[in-house]
Formats: sequence, C-alpha cells, structure tokens
Amino acid sequence: PMPPARRAARRRTAALAAVLLLLAGTFLWFRGDALRRQWLERLPTDQLRSRLTAGDPDPDLRWVLAGRLDRDGRHDDALPVWRTGVGLLRDHDRSGAAQRLLAGAGLALARNGEVEAATPLLERAGRLDPLDPVVFLGLAWGQFHLRRLDPAAEQCSQ
Repeated sequence: PMPPARRAARRRTAALAAVLLLLAGTFLWFRGDALRRQWLERLPTDQLRSRLTAGDPDPDLRWVLAGRLDRDGRHDDALPVWRTGVGLLRDHDRSGAAQRLLAGAGLALARNGEVEAATPLLERAGRLDPLDPVVFLGLAWGQFHLRRLDPAAEQCSQ
C-alpha cells in the first residue's frame, strides 16, 4: 500500500491540474475570439484570400481581410469583401463578429458615398454595441456625404 503522505501529494497534484485545466478552459472560452482574430491578423493577405475563396464562412476572416485592404488604401478591393460578409450573416446573429463586420462594412459604404446601404448596417451594429465609435463615425460620414454638416458634427460629438 501507498504511504498516506504520498497519497495526499498525488491528490494535491491532481487537484492542482484540474484547477489549471479549468482556468485554461475559462481563458479560452472568454478570449478565444480575440486570440483567433490576432492569429488571422498575422496571416499574409494572399493566405486570407485563399481561405476566403475556399468558402470559409468566418465573419472575422472577412473583417480582417477587408480591414487590411482598407488600411492599405485598396478600398475598391475591400468593398466586395465587406458586402459578401454582411450577406452571409444571419438576421438574428448578435455575435461580436457580426457587430464588427456590420460596423466596418457600414463605415466603408458610407465612406464610399453609399449612405442608403450603409445606414441600416450601422444602425444594426449600433443596436449590438451602442458604444462602438466606428458606428458613430460611419453615421457621421454618411451625413457628411449627404451634405448635412450639422447632423454630422452632432454624430461626431456623441
């Protein structure tokens, strides 16, 4: 038979391992989306495009690729990515990924002068996250395109 001291040490080790697994699982549960976005941000653009053409339905993939294209000044290439990403969202999708995609697409469309298409996306994104500054920026940009400068300034001050 095993001595009591050794048995107690094994129990402590097993309990510690269980606690560590629980903590790791909790971390991944709450931070998994952010870690995935960071991983996608590190992929080269051509690899993101190949995943997109392979039919990956991930909204974060579209958000990362379209955002990168926008930051690189390739707005004409980013618009179709934004549009298809929004088209793939379900009406009842309330995820953070959906909110980011809606806000980014709305801002891109507003910046392109497509205010009528941008406004419902930005409003939906605003309902999902009322504090997202991208929503206010997109709405202000749309007002600016419509030459409504007072409402644009009001949107920016919120």
